[in-house]
Amino acid sequence: MSKRKIGYKIIFIDLIESIGVKQGFIKTIKDLIIKPEEVVEYFVESREGQNQERTKYLSPLKLLMFVIAFISILSLIVGYDVTIGPDENYLTTKKEFLKENENYFEDVGYKKDTDYGDARIEFEYQEEERFDKDIYEVYKNNKITISIITALISAFISKLLFYRKKEINTAFHFVIYIYVWSLLLLVTPFSIYLDQQISEYSSFILTLTYCSYVVYRFFKPSILAAIIKGLLIGFIPITIMLISILIYNIALGDYYNEEKFYEENPTFIDLDKCYGDCEDGWGTYTWGDGETYTGEWKDGLPHGKGTYKWADGETYTGDFINGEIME
Repeated sequence: MSKRKIGYKIIFIDLIESIGVKQGFIKTIKDLIIKPEEVVEYFVESREGQNQERTKYLSPLKLLMFVIAFISILSLIVGYDVTIGPDENYLTTKKEFLKENENYFEDVGYKKDTDYGDARIEFEYQEEERFDKDIYEVYKNNKITISIITALISAFISKLLFYRKKEINTAFHFVIYIYVWSLLLLVTPFSIYLDQQISEYSSFILTLTYCSYVVYRFFKPSILAAIIKGLLIGFIPITIMLISILIYNIALGDYYNEEKFYEENPTFIDLDKCYGDCEDGWGTYTWGDGETYTGEWKDGLPHGKGTYKWADGETYTGDFINGEIME
C-alpha cells in the first residue's frame, strides 16, 4: 500500500456532512421561525420529484437527530441535561408550594411541630423528589421517542382539525410537527435560564404560541381559529405524554406507600392506627400527633360517649356527635 495522508480538515468536513450542517442547518432554523410553510413545502416537493435539489433544508427527522445530538453534547459539557436545568431548579416545586401553604399538612392530618408530623413531611418531600427524578429520567432517556410520538399525536389532531383539506394527508401533517417539535426542543435550553417565575411557564407559552403561528402560516385560518387550534395541537400532546409518563412511573414505583413510611420510621408504627372498631363500634384511635380518642364510633367518626386526649395531656370526657364535642 502506498503511503497516503489526509488532513483533519477532511475528517471535520466529513463529520459536518454526516450530521447535515452543510445542508443548511442555520437556514432551516431561520426559515422555520420566519416562514415554516416554505420549509415543509420544500421537503415535500423535493421528495415528490418536483425539486431534485435536496440540500437547501434539513429533512425533518435529520433535524430532530441533529437537535438531539446537539443537546446531548451540550449537556455532557455542562454536566446536566440542558433541557431541564440543574437539579436545584426543578426539584423544588412541591417544597415551595408547601412553604407557601402552611396549613397543607394540617388539612391531611399532619400537625406541625410534632415528631410524627415532621417525619411525615420529610417522607413526602423525599417521595416527591424521587418521583420527579424518575419522571425526568424517563424523559431524558427517551427524547427521540417522545418527540416523535408527540409529533405523531399533533399530526392526528391537526388532521382532525383540518379534515376538509383532503389534499394534506396525515404523513404531511407529521412532517409539519416533526419540524415544529424539533425547533421547540432546540430552544428549550435557553428558556430554563430565564427568571425562575418566567421559566416556569415560558416553554409552555412558547409551545402554544409557535403551534398557533405555524397553523396560521400553513393553513391560513382566522387569527382566532389559529390560536384555538394551535392551543389544542400544542396542549393535548403534552398532556397525553405527561399522563403516560405519570402512569408509567406509578406502575413501576412505590410512592406514598404507608407500609414504606413505617418501615423507614418504625417508632411511629403504633400511630395513626385503631384498636377496636373505629367505624361503627367501640375503639381507640391514636393520631400521629399523639392525640387519642377512646369511645363510641359511628360512620368512622366519634359519636356517642368517649374520651379525647390532646397531645398536651388535656382530656375531655363526654358526648360527641359526628366527631364534634357536645358542650
